[in-house]
Amino acid sequence: MGLKVELVANPASIAATGEVTTITATVTDYFGGNVGAGTNLAWSTTSGTLGASQTATDVNGQTSVTLRSSNVIGGATVTAATVTNEGQGSLYVPFTDAWAAIAPIYTGWANYDSPYSCSGWTPDPSTVPAGSAFTHSQNCYQNQIAYRQDRQQSLVTGQIVNVGGPVPAYQTILITQQQAAIGTQAPATPPPPAAATCEWVGQKNNNDMYSRKGWTYLTNNNTWLLYDVGPTGVGASAGKNWRGPVDYNGYRYTVGAKAGTMTAGRNFEYDLYQMCKAPL
Repeated sequence: MGLKVELVANPASIAATGEVTTITATVTDYFGGNVGAGTNLAWSTTSGTLGASQTATDVNGQTSVTLRSSNVIGGATVTAATVTNEGQGSLYVPFTDAWAAIAPIYTGWANYDSPYSCSGWTPDPSTVPAGSAFTHSQNCYQNQIAYRQDRQQSLVTGQIVNVGGPVPAYQTILITQQQAAIGTQAPATPPPPAAATCEWVGQKNNNDMYSRKGWTYLTNNNTWLLYDVGPTGVGASAGKNWRGPVDYNGYRYTVGAKAGTMTAGRNFEYDLYQMCKAPL
């Protein structure tokens, strides 16, 4: 009667990366009884490396050996036979691919939908001189989307494959928009000219007014005179029927209100007027 040899691997399959499994042989007689210690088994494999080529059973009729996988996806048939050729058993151990997660890949950020919550264009065309070309801008919020693709790589062949589909990610950024524009601001209205200041500086003596600064009208011969405006000569007679204005040193001098009358002898009577002065 022969012997029975039953093989079990733990784990049942291993990665083709040099991983190790333990194969246990249980030897029984024809009726399934324990053969006890001392039965020698010769081990062989079609792939990979065994930890021993021959082992002996223990008191339980069992013996074990390790199998290290090769780097080729497939498997190995392991055989254990009694050295007396009374029985043998075989077991197929798959050598599987092994995968490890690697760095994902990302797409660039892309805009989706339109910008929103914009600040408004600045500067406003109404603040830029009419007809002037300029560039104005505004700040807006912009939604963006990108995708992450998870991946894994074979530890046996180096092949890289995707894991699942693209995973979206979202963000919102602040952007600046620019565009060309033309100013519409109306020309500034010039300020009104400064008002003239008028004065008479003179003195009274015996109820007569004597000219010190201002315009004098000689009633006898209709001649206007201007006194004490500037350098020598300005106070000379300005000519018959002439009442200015006189421009001097950044100011314009004109005739103001009548300030009084002065008589000089029988033939001369003067009407005295204020001098009005305004910036040019």
